[in-house]
Amino acid sequence: MQKSTARRPSIPPSRPAQADTSQGRGHYEEGVIVNPEAGVSTGPNPQQYNDRGYPRNPETKRQEREHVRAANEVMQVTGVVEDSLAAKVKANQFMNDKNLETLTGLRLMEVGRAVLVGGVWGVLGLRRRILVRFPAAPLDKC
Repeated sequence: MQKSTARRPSIPPSRPAQADTSQGRGHYEEGVIVNPEAGVSTGPNPQQYNDRGYPRNPETKRQEREHVRAANEVMQVTGVVEDSLAAKVKANQFMNDKNLETLTGLRLMEVGRAVLVGGVWGVLGLRRRILVRFPAAPLDKC
């Protein structure tokens, strides 16, 4: 009998350890068991296995990537998702506008403070002039 080189998984690692022990394997044994009776498939697309013994199919993986890419394009066209470059440009424009508005507001606040200080000092000076210009009646005339 010829030993097969195909590796097949026994149990996915997400199953509980109880399943391993019920099949006659301990917790620390390797999860991949080679079945010597299983022949190697020799069809046009033989089954491939990765280093842990799980089946892999590069064609299915490629089709899955194409499907995800097509779904992303549909969402982008319908407006559910934005293009990353357009989103970055939009965010940059928003930040520039926000900075410009902040700077304009700070300048207006400085002008307002200057007007307030000038107004207060101006009113105080005008009041003093009024008080000095029209003195009260002299006390000696009473």
